[in-house]
Amino acid sequence: FRYTPPSKQSTHFFTKLKGLVEETSQRNGNRRVALVSHSLGALITSTFLNTVTQAWKDTYVHSWSSIGGVFGGTVKSLDAMVSGSAIDYFPKFLTSIPTLRGTARSVMCNYYMLPRAPIWSESETLVSTPSFNYSLSNLDDMFTDIGYSQGVEKWRSIQNATYIGDPGVETYCFNGKDIATEVGYVFHDQVGFPDSTPLRKWGTGDGTVEKRSLKVCHRWQSTRGIYEYSGNDFGEHFKILNNPAFINQIIKIIKRKKSPGISQSESCTVDL
Repeated sequence: FRYTPPSKQSTHFFTKLKGLVEETSQRNGNRRVALVSHSLGALITSTFLNTVTQAWKDTYVHSWSSIGGVFGGTVKSLDAMVSGSAIDYFPKFLTSIPTLRGTARSVMCNYYMLPRAPIWSESETLVSTPSFNYSLSNLDDMFTDIGYSQGVEKWRSIQNATYIGDPGVETYCFNGKDIATEVGYVFHDQVGFPDSTPLRKWGTGDGTVEKRSLKVCHRWQSTRGIYEYSGNDFGEHFKILNNPAFINQIIKIIKRKKSPGISQSESCTVDL
């Protein structure tokens, strides 16, 4: 979480991950390895697969299943760094919002998961105040205005570090849908910015990642299956991992023999 591409630490991680896949294959009769990743892990996996050759992927990778992939970014990372109000997974008696926000601003994963063009328009307002509208075109100004100028360098360092093109391996996309998901924030009080709690603007997605970001993998030529689950209990960004229908499908994919040619794609929408 603290280090993402293109850091030295991430390069070292990719080297170890490549070795782990090779070792796992060799220890299991040279069988190909099924990769499964969730959320930020999907974005990291997509980037990793772009660092290895097609010959390596054909030799060692059986398939890749992406669950709730943050391929185009999520505005929730932005809120965590601006106001900190989105950080609700720590008991308030243990720490404070300013402390958590400071941590959120320091870890590179939040910059790595910021909305990205062209999935998000350069001119689409992500954060607004009575005086300014901030979009992808002027995030540098936003980091300066919230009093965290270090964010400018961090944002610039990872802007071109992700890869969300076709991964070149048999891919299966899982995501929730039709769940209210944040797409922007409005601060009505300029004086209180960025410490006040903003008004949230809503779209749809899995409750954390908006649909346009989730659906990036739907368009890949290598994608063989698309599985979407609606309803907060079964499709929400984290609850999908406990969804019995999702678990059963993952098991089927892992057990499936990899076809030597191009297999037929499949799509499944489950409303629960």
